[in-house]
Amino acid sequence: MAVNSPLADLEAKDRKRFYSITLGFMLVAATALIGRTIGDALFLEAFSADDLAYMYPATAATVCAVAYGYARLASRLPLARLVSILSLLLALASVCLRFALMVPDTNIPRIAAYVLGDLVVNLPMLLFWSFAAHCFVPGQAKRLFGLVGAGGTTACILAGFIIKPYTVAFGKANLLLLITVLMVCFAALISRTSRRDGIGRQAPNATGNDSSIGSMSSLLGNTQIRAIVALMLASTVALTLVDYQFKAGAKEYTDDLAGFFGLFYGVASAVSLVIQLFIVHRVLQKGGVFAGLAVLPAALVLTSATAWVTQSFDWTVANKFAVQIFAFTIDSAALQMLYLGVARQTRSQARALAEGIGKPVATGVTGLCLILGASTSALYQLAAVATIVSVVWVVLTRINHNAYIKALVDSLGNKRFDASGETSEIQDVALERHIRDSLESASEEEIVYLLGILPTLDQVDWSDKYREMLTKKDPRIKIASLSYLKTHGGDQDLPGIVSLLNHQDAKVREGAIDAIDAL
Repeated sequence: MAVNSPLADLEAKDRKRFYSITLGFMLVAATALIGRTIGDALFLEAFSADDLAYMYPATAATVCAVAYGYARLASRLPLARLVSILSLLLALASVCLRFALMVPDTNIPRIAAYVLGDLVVNLPMLLFWSFAAHCFVPGQAKRLFGLVGAGGTTACILAGFIIKPYTVAFGKANLLLLITVLMVCFAALISRTSRRDGIGRQAPNATGNDSSIGSMSSLLGNTQIRAIVALMLASTVALTLVDYQFKAGAKEYTDDLAGFFGLFYGVASAVSLVIQLFIVHRVLQKGGVFAGLAVLPAALVLTSATAWVTQSFDWTVANKFAVQIFAFTIDSAALQMLYLGVARQTRSQARALAEGIGKPVATGVTGLCLILGASTSALYQLAAVATIVSVVWVVLTRINHNAYIKALVDSLGNKRFDASGETSEIQDVALERHIRDSLESASEEEIVYLLGILPTLDQVDWSDKYREMLTKKDPRIKIASLSYLKTHGGDQDLPGIVSLLNHQDAKVREGAIDAIDAL
């Protein structure tokens, strides 16, 4: 195995756990894609596009109720058991729904299929990441979760391309049985991994309240949290409008809905995999959080405006395609970084407020507006609304980035910045620029603190700064600089390091010898 492989320094048991977790995410991702496809197809075959608007408030209410139930159960059951039980319940619901579809002269099972589709998109993902968060220490998670995500995207590609031949051979309703099999396998995998590695088997702490919503007024008193909530509301409205246009247009322009949706999601997943592997890191490294957050809304401004002007279903498809390839790659990675500016003790409450409350509320309200004012004849007018909302989204992206940088800068100034326990990478050119400027004017005591932070910022070469720090008087600064240059320096650093071999501090001399030996 290559030395620079993310798996190179893993012990055998950790490597085995990584393979199990990756397979688990592949099962969950494939289930989500198939569930969304069959839910949309069965519903739209029996109902009009106008009826589709009613499903957004319905699914938002259902997801909120399930999330509340999950939170209650999570305080009572060991995590692994909870994941297995809920996965098996989803599998059972899929089987029951398959038999319900055999009942003649009723469309209620098709409504249930749409709701179930939303549940298998959201609940298994929540279950998986809740379990996966306990499987690796932060440093490992930062390196490995990207590979786990790539495995899930690969599973979506495979699932998307098998849907059409599967439905031809067995019928689209039997995709529900495929969901059943995937959920049973996921439950079995989590149970086996839990028993083998002892993860998620402990009873939860009934007194813990880390994941509670907390005081709403207290949370909204924080400038950055308010900005994140506003961003989540605007983005959800825009994405809901795009989703409605795509599904309503598909109802009008194609007869083979399951095949169309499966092929679309399969192709989008293939493009997403390329972006995930080769583009996400470069965008975040060069443009930081702002670039990562702005890509999707900027793309929607272009595609929505063009769909409005041309009134072409092809541009409606392009609109949804932009969502599929950017939302779960660049946008998702940037959003995870955005939360790093929130104090760790309130981060879970901020997520619960923005994503657990704000997102479903925005979905439901948008659905109600569609019920009151939308029809298929006005489909492309909705593209104009989506364009305006996406412009607001871009503006909120800049506001969020400014609040994010200010929060990190404040934590640096108060010496509270600590990225050692983070599972998301920290890459932002604005923060990097601020630290470089700070090093120029900082006192030696402040430099000691800042040098301890630099290695925790990902994808940044600090060799030039550490090279400068070798001339500082404080031995702690020299030792930190030698430690960094030992692994990141080059031949040009040897003269400066050699000059420290006669330093009066024994630890500096020892660090110089180690660095020379390594270089």
